Amino acid sequence: MKKYVNFVYKYSKQLFVLFLLLNVIALIGVVQIKLNSDFTIFMPKESEHMITLEEMEESFDSKSQLMIMVSVDSIGEDTTDELIELNNYMIGKFSHVIAPDFETDFVTKGLAMKQIVFDGDYHIMLVGFVQDDFGRKDLNQLKDYLDNSNFEYAISGDAYSDYEVINFIVKILLLFPPFAFGLVLLVFYSQMRSFKATILSVLPAGIGTLWTMGIIGWLGTEVSLLTVLAPIFTIVIGSADGLHFMSHIIDSEKEGLSRLEAIRHTLKMVGIPMIVTTITSMFGFIALIAFDSTAITELALSASLGILMAGIATWYVLPLILSKGIVVSQSARKQISYRFLKKLWGYPSVIILTIVLIVSGIFIPRIENEFNMLSLYKDNTEIKKNFDKINDINGGSIPVYGLVRSDDILSDDVAIEVGMLSEKLLKLESVSRVTNGYQIISLYSMMTGSAEMSIEDIYDELLDSGEYPLDEFINVEEGVARLMIVPTNLNNDTLDEIEEVVSEYGNVTGVQYVMKDLNDVIISKQVISILLASLAILIMLFISLRNIKLSIISLIPILSTVVAIFGFLAISNISLNVITATMFSIAIGVGIDYAVHFSSVFNVISHHDDVDVALDKAFNYCSRPIVANAFGLAIGLSVLMFSPLKIHLYLSLLMWVGMVLSVLLSLSLLPTMIRKTIGGKDGRVKK
Repeated sequence: MKKYVNFVYKYSKQLFVLFLLLNVIALIGVVQIKLNSDFTIFMPKESEHMITLEEMEESFDSKSQLMIMVSVDSIGEDTTDELIELNNYMIGKFSHVIAPDFETDFVTKGLAMKQIVFDGDYHIMLVGFVQDDFGRKDLNQLKDYLDNSNFEYAISGDAYSDYEVINFIVKILLLFPPFAFGLVLLVFYSQMRSFKATILSVLPAGIGTLWTMGIIGWLGTEVSLLTVLAPIFTIVIGSADGLHFMSHIIDSEKEGLSRLEAIRHTLKMVGIPMIVTTITSMFGFIALIAFDSTAITELALSASLGILMAGIATWYVLPLILSKGIVVSQSARKQISYRFLKKLWGYPSVIILTIVLIVSGIFIPRIENEFNMLSLYKDNTEIKKNFDKINDINGGSIPVYGLVRSDDILSDDVAIEVGMLSEKLLKLESVSRVTNGYQIISLYSMMTGSAEMSIEDIYDELLDSGEYPLDEFINVEEGVARLMIVPTNLNNDTLDEIEEVVSEYGNVTGVQYVMKDLNDVIISKQVISILLASLAILIMLFISLRNIKLSIISLIPILSTVVAIFGFLAISNISLNVITATMFSIAIGVGIDYAVHFSSVFNVISHHDDVDVALDKAFNYCSRPIVANAFGLAIGLSVLMFSPLKIHLYLSLLMWVGMVLSVLLSLSLLPTMIRKTIGGKDGRVKK
């Protein structure tokens, strides 16, 4: 440590120039960041439904649709003309535009549409097949067109969700990290009572965030709904080392040490714990790779990178700035004391743990694991309101798909088979609509009186006309027919019921089924992730503490916290899904920091004092920065409560539970267990 500090002092000018250069390079990388709204990145890499979805996308030009519902109070001449204009405008944007089930209530001026009467109004449903070149610009133009019409409207579909998510990502990326930074500053200042010391505490996390996003931009990695959290995690989690560093600098200078001596002493006391906590926090995220999902893997890597960059910035930037003699003394106001936590040492902490474990054990069996596209958004968002409106009136808003294969896909037998499948699906209360290509052929046959023509001849005639989307439902070359199924909801039971019916004839797929695949294996993946994180952290603890008993004891508070988070999920009816499951590994990686700092400081002091004295000194030394960091982290992540996505709100709530409980147990249960298991009869640490 001494050699490193001397190096920083000796080459401070060169290090400052390098620091500025690194920031410029990072800024250039930031402006190159790309965004990704594709929900398939959540999907497991090995999934039968995913394989089927990929096959479907290869067989049909359009993998997704936009459902547009326009509403009027009556159907008249003017309304019909405007509907025709809308239909023609949509045809210019999509490959085909259809009514969702090809049934028509009126045909006027060459336009056939299905109308739904609901609460006295008329609602016209149209489905547009989205092509690869359809983007956000086209969607915004369509919305502008509808805004300037006389219609009330609602838009739905997985394509709509993809494009709207981009707007959410941009807002979160631009607004939330600065707000999180500000909240952490306020919390840290309330504890440190020094504006300069507070700024310096959080500065490495801000720099680490800049470097991380710069690297992401240079590498061309896209930012998704999950990886957009990486800069927020970097700020709130990466600020821990800076806080501990500055707190100990202030304490050391209060004891009369010079700035140079204070930096050396601080690194001697908390240097190793800072390295260990950086690595353990990274392990918490890296363990998420066990979920076998591209989105989670990218979050794991980007957040781990961010924490690493914040850790490097703490060692690099803080000694460099402090070497210039900046005064960081505290104000004369009395600091907040946490001595009341010492009253929980002994039986009170054991009783608290017992209550937490019993309550959690009772409720954990009630945990649900529902996860679908509609569960992502808050009720007050435009996208959720649109989905709900269409769902209420149309009986569903996002389709899934059935695939039927045959060597003779245009035969009467296959047409009858697909018709029977459609009828069985429509008999389910969980299905509102089913669309298939043979309906188009049948409708055309009745309208033109060409019943004598074969299905193959009608298919060729319709395909040549280019007016009907037969190629979106029947692929003759590959011998596959697609059914578009609109379920009334996207719950697991509904998806299972639909799959049971379709499996008699073919396969079912869709984004929702692949999301369900991941959720079906969430528990086993969760256990693997927790075990990996715990094992890695235990190894790091032993390397740092050189005491296996103290290392195992230090794990107990955070493992108890993990059980409590499971219990909170059940009590609050928050689903255990691919998003909330990430919280457990994060809680382990972050929450263990408090036990690491306490145990590490105790381990150093106990070489010179008996156990009780060492515990008391460790508490006095660590309690303030530990509590400040925990609340800074929880409050910093509270910005996610303002996210338009429910999943971000849930992460914020779970982080509050995790951080508060891990701090409480680390500063009460951990000292109790150390005293009982490590203290000898002579008051010294057992060897």
